[in-house]
Amino acid sequence: MTRILTAAALFAIVIPVLIFSSTVVFPIFLALAGVMCIWEICRCKGIQKKVYLWLPAALYVAFAPFLTYFSSYGSVFFAVTALFLVYIYFSGVFYYGKVNTDDLFYVAFFGVYLAAGLFSVVELHTEQPSLYLLVFIAPWVSDAAAMYTGKLLGKRKLCPNISPKKTVAGAVGSTVGTLAAVLAYIFVVNTWFGGNYNYLIFALIALPAAAVIQLGDLSASVVKRNFGVKDYGNILPGHGGVMDRCDSILPTAMYGFLVMYIFNLVA
Repeated sequence: MTRILTAAALFAIVIPVLIFSSTVVFPIFLALAGVMCIWEICRCKGIQKKVYLWLPAALYVAFAPFLTYFSSYGSVFFAVTALFLVYIYFSGVFYYGKVNTDDLFYVAFFGVYLAAGLFSVVELHTEQPSLYLLVFIAPWVSDAAAMYTGKLLGKRKLCPNISPKKTVAGAVGSTVGTLAAVLAYIFVVNTWFGGNYNYLIFALIALPAAAVIQLGDLSASVVKRNFGVKDYGNILPGHGGVMDRCDSILPTAMYGFLVMYIFNLVA
């Protein structure tokens, strides 16, 4: 029940954001989510008190959703990323004896990972406003399908050392759920919003997306298991932290951005 109530509260917040997604509300919302994610990631490793690491990372991540406000945002992204990485690298000198290279690499990787994911969401929203919602819908449906299929039919464990509750049946249900969600969304867009998207092409896009979604979830679990924590945070009762809700959305967004980029190249 707690999980359902939290989900309902999240929808109550997210729906107005999506309604006003063509305004500055959208990047602000993503920036706040990104800052929460980097804080939880640092907290997971126990370096949240090292402000000189997580604060620059938070500022860098928070800047990513606003990149499309620049005409040459690709160059801006590269420049800001280079500045961030150089700062993190030099921090080993500035704070010698207080920080180790594991901390530096950890913050550098997750900073760039989060920034790239958030930038991908915004870019998809800008270039494909009728399709970007799939970045959220597909992981949500995939997660629900995996959970309920696993509870009903799950016997054989998928990766017991990484995520004990995940089952092979759940993985199959997740794949079917992702495919169904994508095709249903395309049907709605084609039928009621004047779209002309090819179902076969999106089915072929959805199948790798299902793998990306599940691998994103499992990869996040690997990090948590490494540090001996169940969730990245507890701000969302029944769901964990913000990063626990974004672990599949971020790689899905990057996958969607890559697909869009390839289609633009060959079009």
